[in-house]
Amino acid sequence: IMNTVILHEKLLNTHIAALERKQKEYRTLIASAKTFEEVVGIWPAAEAVRPAIEGTMTALSVLSEDLCAKIKADNAGADFAASKAA
Repeated sequence: IMNTVILHEKLLNTHIAALERKQKEYRTLIASAKTFEEVVGIWPAAEAVRPAIEGTMTALSVLSEDLCAKIKADNAGADFAASKAA
């Protein structure tokens, strides 16, 4: 049972690290965008969380094309956005 606990802890830590990386990428997009429409152009599902994002647009950092492509491919929250639209 100890091996199972250790494995679970390692998997959990890996999952948490992956979530933190993904959140950082989305935060970079939001912080780098000059407008909300720029965010939506890269991450369409952002419409579903618009109230949480608005007011955070500062564009103080450079947004890379690689990060834009990664977020477009991932499109986190697309299922949530579709359910809110229905």
